[in-house]
Amino acid sequence: MEDTAADTPTKDVVLPLTWWEWDYSSALVIDLYTVEFLEDFGAFSKGEKIDCLSVDYEAGTMSVFDDEGEVLKRVHFKAVEIPTSSEEVSSGI
Repeated sequence: MEDTAADTPTKDVVLPLTWWEWDYSSALVIDLYTVEFLEDFGAFSKGEKIDCLSVDYEAGTMSVFDDEGEVLKRVHFKAVEIPTSSEEVSSGI
């Protein structure tokens, strides 16, 4: 069977997790579905699987909600800019 994007989860480039599907809630909030953590990250453990994780880049939170919208688990994080070399920028990497 050929390995395609539909056959494997996406490894996030910022957070230590993989996910299968996503939706925008707003410009800076995304919902990730079928999530698995690749390492311990705050209240989330390596190997932990979550049906839906809401990531709010503006507030710096990752949250899991119950069916009524109550927070079951939340982690605060700070996004930090990673400097790139001028060669990476000019080559489009």
